[in-house]
Amino acid sequence: MERKLLKDIRNCTGVEQFDLSGFTEEKVNQLINDCFSTPIENCGCCVTFVVGGGKLTRARYDPKLQKYVTAALTNVGYSEDRGASKETPGTFKFQHDIAKNLLFIHVFPYGKEKESNCNLSKLDNVSSASNMPDDKSLILQLTLEEFKRFASKKARSYTAKQRCLEHLKETSSVCKRVEEKLVKRERIKEEEQNLYDVCREVEEKIKFLQAQLQRHVEGLLGEDVLPLTKAEKSHCLEKIKAKLFKLQEQLSKTCNLKEQKKLNSAIEQANTLIEKLKLAEVTSVTPLLFQDKLIPLYKALFELLNIKSKTVQTIEEMRKVTTELPVLEEKCEVLLNLSREAFEKDDELRLRANALKKQAKKSETIRKLERQSANSSSRRSSSQRASKPNAFR
Repeated sequence: MERKLLKDIRNCTGVEQFDLSGFTEEKVNQLINDCFSTPIENCGCCVTFVVGGGKLTRARYDPKLQKYVTAALTNVGYSEDRGASKETPGTFKFQHDIAKNLLFIHVFPYGKEKESNCNLSKLDNVSSASNMPDDKSLILQLTLEEFKRFASKKARSYTAKQRCLEHLKETSSVCKRVEEKLVKRERIKEEEQNLYDVCREVEEKIKFLQAQLQRHVEGLLGEDVLPLTKAEKSHCLEKIKAKLFKLQEQLSKTCNLKEQKKLNSAIEQANTLIEKLKLAEVTSVTPLLFQDKLIPLYKALFELLNIKSKTVQTIEEMRKVTTELPVLEEKCEVLLNLSREAFEKDDELRLRANALKKQAKKSETIRKLERQSANSSSRRSSSQRASKPNAFR
C-alpha cells in the first residue's frame, strides 16, 4: 500500500489528492523523505495531502499529523508559503476547506524537467523567453511579490542582486524604447514586442533591489541579505569612491548654493558609507542556502569514500558503498543545485560547495581526533588501574 502510494506521488501529474489517515510520525517522515528528497518525475504539479477533518473524520488522523508533515517537508528543503503555487516549486501551504470540512497540505514539488519548461505556466506562451536563460526570463515575468519571494531564496548575496538589477535595468531601457516607438507609431521588432508583453513591474523590482543592495552596504543583514564577501566589499568601496570623486568634481564646478548644499550632503553620506564598509565583517564565500542539510550529508559521503578507497572491504562495507553512496551523491547534487543563486555560474557554485566540503571535512577530522584522544585516555586509565597493587590481596 505504502509502496504504491510512493509510486503514485512520484509519478503525479496535475493535481492529485492522497489521504494520510492512520499515518504515524515515523511513516510520515519516511514517506516525505522518499517522495521529495529528490525531484519527482514531472514538474508543475500539486500533491495534496489530507491531514485531518471535522468530527466525522477526526478519529482517523493523528492530532499532530499536520505538524509531522510540515516538519518533514521542511527537513527535505521545502518551505511554507501562503502564496505557494505551481509557479513556486519547493513550497507548500496549509488549507482548511470549510465546505468539505477537511484539512489539506498542498505541496508543489521540484520536477526533473528543466526549470525553463515549468517555472511558470505563462512561460510556455512566450517565444522570446524560451531563448533566454531561465533566470533572465523568470525575473521579468514574476509579479513584485513573487519576485521578492524568489529573491529571498535565489538572490541572497550582493552579487546575485546586482546581476538581477543589471538585467532589469537593461530590460527597462528596451521597454522605454518600445514605448517611444509606440507613441511615434514606428515599427517594433517582434522580439522587442514579445519582451515588452511579458515584463511585469520592472521599475518596482529595480527600486526593491536598490533598497536591498543598500542594506548589504550598510550591514543591515538578515536571512535574505547575507554578509559581503571580500571581493564584493572591494567592489562596493570602488563604486562609492568613484561616485564620491564625481560628486566632489561637481561641487568644485557649481556656484549655486542650493546645489552645493545638496552635493555636500551626498558627499557626507558617501563618506559615512565608506567608513561603515571599511569596518564591515566579510565572509570568504556566500553560504549555500541548504548548507545545514549538506554538511551532515557531506560527512556521511566522506566516510563512504574512505571505505571505498580501502584495499580490503568487508561484505557490509561493500554493500554500503554500492547502495548508499549513489543515493548520497544524488541528494548532495540536488541540494547543491537548489542552493544555486540567480545568474550563478557552475564554477562559482562549485567554489562555494568546495568551501563547505572543507568545513565538513575539518569538523569530521576534529571529531575523529577527539574520539581517538578519548579512547587513548580511557586505555591509559585502564592500564593504570591494572598496574596498581591490590591493597586487600
